[in-house]
Amino acid sequence: MGKSKIRFIQTGDWHLGQTWPSLPSETAQKLKSKQADLFPALKNACRDNQVDFVLCTGDMFDQVRPSRKWLTPFIDMVEDLDIPVIIAPGNHDPILPGTSWLGATWPINAYIFSRERSVFEFPQLDTMIMGLAFEHQTAIKPGHLPGFNPDGDSVFQIVAVHGDLIDSKSPFRPLPADVIRNSNADYLAAGHNHQLIIAEDSEVPYASAGAPLGRGFSEPGSKAFLIGELSGELLKGGRANLDLVTQKQMQKQKRISLRLEEYPLFLPAFVSLEYHCSAEDNSADVIRSIKREISARLASSHPDDFWQVSLQGERTAQVKPAVVKDSLKQDLHLIEIKDERRAQFFPRKGYRIIFPGLDLKGSAIDNNSVSGQKAIIGAPKAKNKKSRDEQQKDLAVTYLDAAIGILNEPGQLPASGKAADVGKKNSPPRKR
Repeated sequence: MGKSKIRFIQTGDWHLGQTWPSLPSETAQKLKSKQADLFPALKNACRDNQVDFVLCTGDMFDQVRPSRKWLTPFIDMVEDLDIPVIIAPGNHDPILPGTSWLGATWPINAYIFSRERSVFEFPQLDTMIMGLAFEHQTAIKPGHLPGFNPDGDSVFQIVAVHGDLIDSKSPFRPLPADVIRNSNADYLAAGHNHQLIIAEDSEVPYASAGAPLGRGFSEPGSKAFLIGELSGELLKGGRANLDLVTQKQMQKQKRISLRLEEYPLFLPAFVSLEYHCSAEDNSADVIRSIKREISARLASSHPDDFWQVSLQGERTAQVKPAVVKDSLKQDLHLIEIKDERRAQFFPRKGYRIIFPGLDLKGSAIDNNSVSGQKAIIGAPKAKNKKSRDEQQKDLAVTYLDAAIGILNEPGQLPASGKAADVGKKNSPPRKR
């Protein structure tokens, strides 16, 4: 048999109909409106890359029974593509009685995996595709793929499945290494994990295209479809002459190569930045530096990207997160500030704190002021003008930071070698 080549697009986890309840309403509404952009994006990608088929790896819808608002345009898109669209239903959109996978009228180029249909053959492409469908919203047992048989006639053997590539104890069909390896496939396309995962050098290559629209800042970065190309040939007269060899021997009779590349999507993304604050920084310095970093990225970013800045380094009064946010939000659709700074340079000499059960040398709180007015960190006692509530908050933060710092530094524990009982009070002597 001569050489062959196939091209395909892999995508999944569209979650059409999701609502982003944890985000501000304006941001959630913006993301909802962008879901419809996925339909023309996939059609353009198929046209631009002249692919032979599309692999949809599940969770195309966010609900078990999606609304017509999303189901109808999805079905229309599949029909318009006019090439095979292979779908493996996921845990958000399992194939249950009464669901759209079984009840709706699908075009003839839609191939949907079910309990009854787990293999589709495409002789004109020399390709066989095996898959699994979620029949419930969970699938605790690892995915079971029976493995391709060496007496098949197809050059290319692919698996399309919705399952977890990362967590081996996941309740959503874990796909551990042995399950992937035992499939004997030339390539395994997986959905469920929302980040991009590519393992081209694995014994059985596999990948996840991730979710095209992130759910929050835990899923940062730009998104993409995956463009795949398999090329190869059968040796020694084709697979019909190999029915007596073992699976491992059969693999040696094939020469298959895989190439994967990203097809970038111009959709809003969640972008996370970090800024390290120094003792000399003020709010204006931080704003200026962050704006410079954002400006450098805007040329290749979507105008509706959502930004999060994590402030690291030293905590000082000169940098006010609220001021930073107010300045940045004037130019951005959404900006969040995470203040993760710590007070790096306390305790100062000449001060100490009486921490219940733990004596911390060199604290920012004057020993003589423990009862009554508390000294401000780094400020002379005479200039203390903070209210009692503010002083108590400062004292609480100081206690926490100081205790963690002391307990994490070797050689700083009490002489006994054990941490003292925090909060334990000394009882007065009993009167006889």
